[in-house]
Amino acid sequence: MTADLALENARIVDGTGAPWFRGSVAVADGQIQRVVRDDADLDAESTVDVDGDVVCPGFVDTHSHSDLELFADATLAPKLRQGITTEILGQDGFSMAPMHREGGAEEWAQHLSGLAGDVDVDWTWGDTDAYLEAVEANGIASNVATLVGHGTVRFNVLGMADCEPTDDELAEMAELVDDALDAGAVGF
Repeated sequence: MTADLALENARIVDGTGAPWFRGSVAVADGQIQRVVRDDADLDAESTVDVDGDVVCPGFVDTHSHSDLELFADATLAPKLRQGITTEILGQDGFSMAPMHREGGAEEWAQHLSGLAGDVDVDWTWGDTDAYLEAVEANGIASNVATLVGHGTVRFNVLGMADCEPTDDELAEMAELVDDALDAGAVGF
């Protein structure tokens, strides 16, 4: 298969912890097709000599608060420029879904504006599946995964009340977590 792009003369850091090595990377359809050591001739439509610069797989930002920002800047350009290609959302107990509480989206967005930014977004989702669909429909450039936030779950059931949940409220919270995990959240 002919690659779309070959990056040659690179210092390759492969993410395994092994020392870097000189080589080339072939990319086809937006995916790494082949990594070769030294000066192998790769069949590609376009070739770039990176002149010894480092080429490495994308980094995973395991503590991201881009949950709403990705609706304002689907490319998350500052993150991509740092080499981050995967974002784990929903950190610190604050996820953007599930959100079933009446008027909750506006209140939640305002409550989190210092952390998640003040982004004007049409909050069309309620559950985690619909949130992930909205992210995808917006044309996000990087990979994303979301956690279901314990604070979000509590807010859905108790609002901002400073109280212990009843057994029924706790069961409702557990059901929200189960639903979010079933809908694609990667953790709690």
